[in-house]
Amino acid sequence: MTQYEKDIVKRIMSISGRYAPSTVFFDWVQMMACAISNSIDINTTIRDAREKRYVELMSKYDLNERNIFCEMSGLLTVAMEERMGDILGDIYMSSGVYNKALGQFFTPYHLCRCMAKMTHPKELLEKYEYIKVNEPSCGGGANVIAFAEHMKEEGINYQEKMFAVCQDLDWNVVYMCYVQMSMYGIPAIVVQGNTLMNPYIGGYDEHVFRTPTYMLNYCKFRNDNKAKEIELQEEENGQMQLMLV
Repeated sequence: MTQYEKDIVKRIMSISGRYAPSTVFFDWVQMMACAISNSIDINTTIRDAREKRYVELMSKYDLNERNIFCEMSGLLTVAMEERMGDILGDIYMSSGVYNKALGQFFTPYHLCRCMAKMTHPKELLEKYEYIKVNEPSCGGGANVIAFAEHMKEEGINYQEKMFAVCQDLDWNVVYMCYVQMSMYGIPAIVVQGNTLMNPYIGGYDEHVFRTPTYMLNYCKFRNDNKAKEIELQEEENGQMQLMLV
């Protein structure tokens, strides 16, 4: 861990008292996710719901604690500029806020790196415009981050040549993954849901988060999934109209 990450852990502990460290950590991550999403979201219903949730979470803390959250977000930004990795996962595990009883452990990043290095992105890009990555049990997004880092080391701009769909059942790790995908500039859709029962095939609702880089490349990636991002809906008068969903 870098010193910036250690400083984040210290601040989490400084706020703990009324709330458990795990509550502080996940409240912080969820607030960041809501703030990032609302900076780019054009769906007013989803945006208003996330803004309401942000206010509810922030209202739990006093002014000094709110300022500490801002400091933590700044430290996270600098830490991510220093290195690529599962930063939030490392903070989660190192701060002792993880739940051993639930078996909540994140895959060590060096193993993710090992798997990523077994791939050959340059060969794939000889055939395809960009590489599609599907992570059905994403956790904090370590495997996707490792693949993006591998592409970077190969001299490939992953912000233009990669698109990821990340899904997980646990809301907490969905928020973690979304924040990290967004802050590393990875074009991604992050979804809360059961991948086995309801694999993501398109659409947009309160369970779906789109990263800013994905939105910047929307025209390139929007038709990637099997389900339609643009649907034809029949009106009562029999005419057809295009709807962005």
